[in-house]
Amino acid sequence: MFFETLKANLLIIIFFGIVLGLGYWGVVSLQVDPSEFDGVTSDIRPIIENEPTGYSNEKPASDSPVAAPSSPAPQTPSAPASSSGENSSLITALQKLADDNVLMKKGSRGTRVGTVQEFLNIYNGTDSKIDNDFGATTENQIKAFQKSEGLTADGQAGPGTYKKMIEWLKKQ
Repeated sequence: MFFETLKANLLIIIFFGIVLGLGYWGVVSLQVDPSEFDGVTSDIRPIIENEPTGYSNEKPASDSPVAAPSSPAPQTPSAPASSSGENSSLITALQKLADDNVLMKKGSRGTRVGTVQEFLNIYNGTDSKIDNDFGATTENQIKAFQKSEGLTADGQAGPGTYKKMIEWLKKQ
């Protein structure tokens, strides 16, 4: 009985020794010497931020609500309150979605969805809340946009849809 207990205790000590040794190795080997970056002049921060440029939930100050968002009747596309110059950040964000081959569908979440919702507000002339959640309302608005622009109305936003959105914004 004594040797079984001793054996179990030794195994536990060896196990924790290995775990601690690997932890120490990981910390030591993953540390970066700050002096390596003294001569670097470019920005080395991560590209992804909490609120990247072009993904803001705020609308431009010149946008104003055209129709009440609670209106059950579908809105016909109208000219946005701002020019394409003021939509350049939105065009850039949509182009990035197209370049990255991003596919959004019902259930998608995040600031990228907010970019599409921002476009839909401009396209429909509404001031609906940008909640970064691709729900039934966003899906229906995407379908309506796709149908009116001659795309397959599947309710999913992909590169083809983003390119049509950019094209529409540039015409405004």
